[in-house]
Amino acid sequence: MREIKFRQWYQKTNTMFQSLSMRANTNAGEVEIIPAKMTGYIPMQYTGLKDKNGKEIYEGDLVKGKAYEFNGCPRIIGEVIYDYCEFKVKSRRDNTSLLKAELNTTYEVIGNIYENPELLEV
Repeated sequence: MREIKFRQWYQKTNTMFQSLSMRANTNAGEVEIIPAKMTGYIPMQYTGLKDKNGKEIYEGDLVKGKAYEFNGCPRIIGEVIYDYCEFKVKSRRDNTSLLKAELNTTYEVIGNIYENPELLEV
C-alpha cells in the first residue's frame, strides 16, 4: 500500500511546503487537499518511492539517472509526472516509467520544476 501525501508550491511567495490537510473519499476515489483549492497553490503527490539516497520523490521533482538498468544506457535528467495511472520521468528524449527497483538504485532527486527550472535546460 502506498502512502498518500502531498506537498504544495505557493506561487505568491515561491515557497514549497507539506500540505496542511487532506481529505480522502475512498469510495469515490477522490482526494481533496486543503488549501489546494485556494488560488496560487499547486499540489504535487508523493509517488510512494524514494531515490537512491532515500529522498522521497514527488510529482514535479527533477531526477537524474540511467533510464534503464543495463550497460550503455545514457543518463537523463527529467521531470516526474503522473500519466496514465503511473508515475514517469519525462525527459526531452522520452517518458520512462518509474519502477521502484530502478529508483532505489539509479535515480537521484536533484531539484524540482519550480525551484530549479534551469536544470531541464541542461
